[in-house]
Amino acid sequence: MGDLITDSMAYAVTKEGEWTGASIAFQVPGGVRASLESGNVIYADLITTTPFERKLISFEIPGFAIRQAMEYSVSELDFLHVLQVSGIKTTYNLSRDSYDRVIELKALCQLCDIPKYEDVDDAKFIVLLLRIS
Repeated sequence: MGDLITDSMAYAVTKEGEWTGASIAFQVPGGVRASLESGNVIYADLITTTPFERKLISFEIPGFAIRQAMEYSVSELDFLHVLQVSGIKTTYNLSRDSYDRVIELKALCQLCDIPKYEDVDDAKFIVLLLRIS
């Protein structure tokens, strides 16, 4: 469900003729309040998944901050911190110590003509989408 929400966030800021307006989006775990049942979905069903009115913002963030967020996301093995993401591919090793579990981190290249995943450069800035109150 969280992936659908974050993918729709990225789609919402995409202008006609472009493949993206922002290549990555994060949704905090507590923001998704319900799942959808299989079958027909109506607007009221969608509202129950994220019942809070939020603004969609975009800003540039350095790669190291994305890496830190992904590390925090799996810092506890209860998975209550796990971010829902769009445009990110992460490989973890959960047997390693907290804040040292991200083995590989890739993000969709926003400036590429054809979407592709690239290694996150800790010094490079990437546009991130978030929903805030």
